[in-house]
Amino acid sequence: MKKIIVLGLLLIASCFALAQQSKEEKLQQLKNREDIKVTEIEEDVLKLEYPNGKVLIKNIADYKYQVSSIQHPVSYSPNYDSTIIDLRTIDTTLYYQKYSFWQEVPVGNVAGNFRIPLAGDVNNNKLPELYGKMKDYTSDYSDIVIFEMNTQGNFDSVYSYDTTSTAINIYDIDKDGMNELHLRRFSDDSLYPGNSYLFFEKDSDSSLATNLSFIFYPFEEVTQQNDNYFGDWDGDQFTDQIFISINNPPSINIFEFNSSLPNFDSVFQFDYTPINLEFRGFAIDDFDTDSKTEFFAGSTHGDVLCIENNGNNSYAPSWVGMVETNNAYQLAQTNDVDGNGKKEIWVGGDSFYPGIGPMTRITLFEANGNDSYQVVGRIDLVGIFSFFAQNYQAVDVDKDGVEEMMVCIEQTVLILKFNGTPNHQTY
Repeated sequence: MKKIIVLGLLLIASCFALAQQSKEEKLQQLKNREDIKVTEIEEDVLKLEYPNGKVLIKNIADYKYQVSSIQHPVSYSPNYDSTIIDLRTIDTTLYYQKYSFWQEVPVGNVAGNFRIPLAGDVNNNKLPELYGKMKDYTSDYSDIVIFEMNTQGNFDSVYSYDTTSTAINIYDIDKDGMNELHLRRFSDDSLYPGNSYLFFEKDSDSSLATNLSFIFYPFEEVTQQNDNYFGDWDGDQFTDQIFISINNPPSINIFEFNSSLPNFDSVFQFDYTPINLEFRGFAIDDFDTDSKTEFFAGSTHGDVLCIENNGNNSYAPSWVGMVETNNAYQLAQTNDVDGNGKKEIWVGGDSFYPGIGPMTRITLFEANGNDSYQVVGRIDLVGIFSFFAQNYQAVDVDKDGVEEMMVCIEQTVLILKFNGTPNHQTY
């Protein structure tokens, strides 16, 4: 079967050089989107409200280096490396033969949540499904629909979920060997006003997840959950869920599944507002090899926060650092691409830099001790600042045993390949 690569963009990058855009032009591009409400909540910090209820804080200030008293001093590896890729001048025709167009499927998750269509094989028939919404220029967004590949290799619409807005995750929540489907609903009904989160289960191993199992509605007031991930991070055999709430209060939350309800119970909440306006995430793994899981998230002004598991249902902040960019919302991880025995944490953000213009800056961290991290590399993508698509995915695209990083930002798709040596991070 072909490996499916799904791109959640309005337009794939053309074979022409990317034009430099000033801050004013970028703001005008945003204002031309009549479906997005823009509010300046403080100088050069915008609140973007999307039609599906999604909210994003975006810092458009020129970057200025700053530190706070709660941050650990920034430590750089003695072998620190920097890679600069100027997207304003790069000749993309050099790469035209790498991929060929296969087909277009009219489905995607709603713009503004940085999510590509959700892909899976829930009914275990070896034919992939895509979960998302449909829209054309004349119609409103549909509910979440399933497109499944048929035996001829094309995708057919096979199911629709009522009053749903975002496909979030596929995961075996109750550990019965059959995956559940996690969807978001933004519907002002009397029972669940605002955002509620629906979990659908399967009838059998060979069926789709179409039976509503339970509704996750953890807060009484309207709140948005960002970056939902699942795992068993404290080793007690119950599924944990982490997400970021934008109010009630703005916080990082961890819940654990309770099969007797069935639903999730709260086990941890951390109010991040003393550090920064908004955080996004996550990179999740045991990065410092102390047999404890760490969770990294980045903030509006470039703070990087690490929360660590310390036992059954026990979590606490363990480290705060920073990166030299704003909007550090782009988090990912790779599994030791340079072969030095340490996993990498990727933190991407974007800013306008005096004398340079718009730039996306990716900072790579590795552990240099227990609960201690240092910068080992940086990748500057010159010429791009995104209000919309910001997707990172580690995948071994060339099957050489080493992961590449696929990056989708604005209208540009890149695959970054490691070409350094142990302890030298270049791409």
